[in-house]
Amino acid sequence: MTDVITKLYSPEYYEKLQEQIKAIGDAPNMVIDREASFKPSFIYSSAQISDHSSMMHQYMLVDKPLLWYQNLSLSMTGEELIGCGWMEQARNFHEIRDFLEHIRDGVDRNSQRRGEVIRQDLPLADGRCGERVCEAVWNALHQDDGISRSSSSREQKGGREYGKASDLWS
Repeated sequence: MTDVITKLYSPEYYEKLQEQIKAIGDAPNMVIDREASFKPSFIYSSAQISDHSSMMHQYMLVDKPLLWYQNLSLSMTGEELIGCGWMEQARNFHEIRDFLEHIRDGVDRNSQRRGEVIRQDLPLADGRCGERVCEAVWNALHQDDGISRSSSSREQKGGREYGKASDLWS
C-alpha cells in the first residue's frame, strides 16, 4: 500500500522510496513485510517506527517499544484518543538510529509509561474479551431461567444440563 500511496500522492519521493526498498532487500538483517495481515509482523518485530498512524495504537497492545517519527506536516494537539507521551519520539535520523541501538541492546525506555497508558486508557485490553463476551451471551440466554453465570456446579433444569459460561471455552 505504501508503494501505491507514495506513487499517487507523493511522486517526488517515489524514486527515493524505491531506493530504500532495494537497500532493505539487500540488507541481511531487514525484511519488508508484504503480508496482507499485520499480525505476523507484530509478533516477530522487536519495535515499530511510525508516524502516529492507527497501527501504533494496535501495536501498543503487544507491549513492545514504539518510535513516533514526527511528521512535521501533522500537528498533534494532545487531544488524540491516545496521546503520544507513551512512546519515544524522533525528529531526525540520529534520533532514529539511537532508538534502533536501544532496541538492539534490549533497552525499552518507555516500558513502564506504556504499561500505565494501557491500564489507564485501555483497561479492557486484558486478554479476557472472549470470556466477557461469552459471559454476556450466557446471561442473555439464561436471563429468564434463573441460571446464574456464577453457578459453580452444574444444575439440572428441564432435563438439560447447564453450567458456568466459562465451561463453554474450557
